[in-house]
Amino acid sequence: MTIIVTHISQHGIIHAADSNLTDSKGKQAGTGQKLFKIPRLGSALTVAGNYSVGSTSMDTWMRDFISNDASESLAKFVDNLRDTINRMATINERQNGYFIHVAGYAGSRHTYHPEFYYITNYQIDRQTGGYSVPDTTLHSQEDFWSQNSSTPLSSLFVGGKGFIYCNGYPSGRQAYFALLQRMSEYRSSVWSEPSWNFRPPQNVNEEAAYLKNDMEHIKLLFLYSNYTAPYIGGDIEIHPIPYR
Repeated sequence: MTIIVTHISQHGIIHAADSNLTDSKGKQAGTGQKLFKIPRLGSALTVAGNYSVGSTSMDTWMRDFISNDASESLAKFVDNLRDTINRMATINERQNGYFIHVAGYAGSRHTYHPEFYYITNYQIDRQTGGYSVPDTTLHSQEDFWSQNSSTPLSSLFVGGKGFIYCNGYPSGRQAYFALLQRMSEYRSSVWSEPSWNFRPPQNVNEEAAYLKNDMEHIKLLFLYSNYTAPYIGGDIEIHPIPYR
């Protein structure tokens, strides 16, 4: 159980994840790496759901996969990752479900743009926000550029607009979006007060600091909750990728 977040704005892409792990009985099972950089492609990914592939712990398995992958594009990397998990994961692992965010930049100097992919075999209940696994086969989809390629990036991000993708434990995800809505209103009012001299983030690292602070708030909610374990918690992993 976890929370993973991908944020895309005019300044860049931010990946973030908590690090708590829980076992099949919902008990805390230590911490583990859920954010993995893909240096060769200038990208990164985050993982939620089952924390192993073929009985190998996800931190070891994913680092080895990234190291050995030779895909020439982010799209082909996603295809290879999806197909490899489908081939190597046990039926029990796939029945537990996977959710993976992959995002980075693609294209040449004149067509340079963000791409966001998800790989999953989860289905989200639109009423409850819960996850189910109706089909153990993982599928993937690009969900940012495929929806926005007809709009210039300068127009997509006008007025500081950003795009947030969040998955993980349902109440954590719902609390995170509720927090974003309220903090957006609060921060806008603070930044618009000229005598206070506060301002919005001006680069991706400053944006990442705000995002990490918001995730720390969700972590605190789970620390003092009635759940049997802090399903979201541990160190918050974060990785900003600046727009160049």
